[in-house]
Amino acid sequence: MTVTANRIMFAGPTGCGKTTRLLAVYKELISGGVPSDTIQVFVLNREAADYWKQNVQIAASGFLRIDTYFSFVRRELQHFWHVVEKDLTEGEPTLEPVFLTMETAQYMMELCIGEMRREGRFLDERFRSQPSRMALQLAETMQIAAISRLDAGEIAQRLAGAWGKAGSPVTIYEDVRQTIELYRRRCLSARMLDYALSLELYNTLLLSEPAYQQRLRQTVQHLLVDDTEEILPAAMECIMQLMPAVKTAHFGYCTDGGHSIFFGAHPELARESLIPLCKYVELGVSRTSTLACSCFGDALAAKILNEEPLNAPGGVVLQHIVEDLRGQMVRSTGESLLDLLERGVEPGDIAIVAPFIDKALEHTLSTMLSGKGYSIRNKTRSQRLIDLPFARALVTLLITMHPEWQIPNSAVDMAQLLALLLELDPIRSMILAEHVLEKGWVELDQVSVHSRVGYAASGQYNFVCRRLADLVKDVPIAELIQQVFGRLLYPLQPAIEEVEGCRHLAQSAQHFQQFALAFLPLPKIGWHFIQMIQKGTIAAKGRRHAEPKPRAVNLTTAYALLMDKGTSYRYQFWLDLSRDAWFRSDAKELTNPHVLSLRWREGEVWTDAINERLRREKTARTVKAMARRCRSGMIVAESACDSYGSEREGELAAHLSDLEGTKELME
Repeated sequence: MTVTANRIMFAGPTGCGKTTRLLAVYKELISGGVPSDTIQVFVLNREAADYWKQNVQIAASGFLRIDTYFSFVRRELQHFWHVVEKDLTEGEPTLEPVFLTMETAQYMMELCIGEMRREGRFLDERFRSQPSRMALQLAETMQIAAISRLDAGEIAQRLAGAWGKAGSPVTIYEDVRQTIELYRRRCLSARMLDYALSLELYNTLLLSEPAYQQRLRQTVQHLLVDDTEEILPAAMECIMQLMPAVKTAHFGYCTDGGHSIFFGAHPELARESLIPLCKYVELGVSRTSTLACSCFGDALAAKILNEEPLNAPGGVVLQHIVEDLRGQMVRSTGESLLDLLERGVEPGDIAIVAPFIDKALEHTLSTMLSGKGYSIRNKTRSQRLIDLPFARALVTLLITMHPEWQIPNSAVDMAQLLALLLELDPIRSMILAEHVLEKGWVELDQVSVHSRVGYAASGQYNFVCRRLADLVKDVPIAELIQQVFGRLLYPLQPAIEEVEGCRHLAQSAQHFQQFALAFLPLPKIGWHFIQMIQKGTIAAKGRRHAEPKPRAVNLTTAYALLMDKGTSYRYQFWLDLSRDAWFRSDAKELTNPHVLSLRWREGEVWTDAINERLRREKTARTVKAMARRCRSGMIVAESACDSYGSEREGELAAHLSDLEGTKELME
């Protein structure tokens, strides 16, 4: 294929206007009469898709094909499942597949691991991870293999080969192979597809079908792909199928990207396969940072990579906080933050960035800010569903209504439920909680309890008991959740965030039932669902309409900041510089995205030197891109000891000190 004028690659650093140019191309096509259902847009993640749909703001002339690669694959499998079905051998044919959520797939993998352990596998003392952690790693392993277009049978072979030594650390990968085979067999026979199986079936059975290829080329006449530096090899196959047939193709390429390599992204594919086919349009400097911030990021990245040192402009690091204890570092950060706010800086123009967001950090900063009328907006979207008060109340009620599950309820959870239902103080809530835990949901008839909680509260409690008695308990758990929420919790007028959380809980239960019927005895489905919830497997990230917090400062991780489309901040706080987490390795016990990637050479052995090089490259990319989203300056903070009192000497802190030359406040 030769380069043509209607195939264009917009390239440049973070914030130079690549997405803006692609949006302009899209609007120009629509205004020129091109039907929107003939324009395929690929974006990086769901947030990017939302950003596109919000910024298009046009009366589209057809279906909007603005997708992540996975949402595209899922839709295509639903529409053309009959094509895939004819090539599946095990299991009963179905009209369409069931798509597993990440949480359900992870729990199902955990069940497979439990079964394998009962057969004597995964017993090596060097692999002591909890089954939930192992399940997450094996799910990630399958995803990266599918993204890299590896056959599932190659996974264990590659991981074992990269170990390069004989002995049980290699033999553990035989357990990995058999567990993955068991999981795949059960899913495919029941036509249940997770992320990895969806990609595998699409690329091997659907995209390879000539009739489907022809239909796809007839449908998609214009192609736009944003963030091609984060391209997945599996997605590239689809794009290359479309390239010869589309009338126009436009791409965005960030020259300092590549932040999703740990998830299987392959920036080299864009450089090697797409850029040579396109007219290369290099855009200008970043509009989301100052020249000083960008140059400082370049100098810091060079220092991390031990490259030729670059001159770092002064005045970018406005303050370097150094404390002995982490708690004091967080409080000093809060004081510096309040100082900026008092100077008139908008809260939403400040980002607090840490390698991990823990409860102590969030609580301390929230407490300090709330006293001055400000709040914290946690942008990591990692809150567990069970941490939402109304969702926890639902789970507590479900457990008490099913004593045959033999799942213990804590007095604290029960007291919180009663405080929510009856608007009681903690003391009376605990008195009633002890009554329920001892006797169940029975009406009060003891004068002693009446006198301790009050007759008004007793009457309300008895009313709740009667409402619970009226519920039909012998129904699927999803239906029971809807009953309990509708009759007991919704009349309390919960916030939108809580309503969304309870709806997400009900939807998760409905989805869980679909897969569980094929693998679990009917009476055990509710028990397994509650186990999954209590482990925190299901996150509250399914909520998409949470009420925005007023006057909120942003709290985030580096990766979440970089994946948040179109955002930049006037000031950034970089915390916990002394933690090694800023140089975190992607390699884990049972998975390694680099070994499973296309760039891994057969026979190569994973070494500490390779791990060190990749860690440095990842951190250098991260700090460079973060600096290109900063418009005024940074406040950085470190502590000599972490939250557990252990001493820490972070390399990032040393590099920043060397570049800045001082740890004092600079005007």
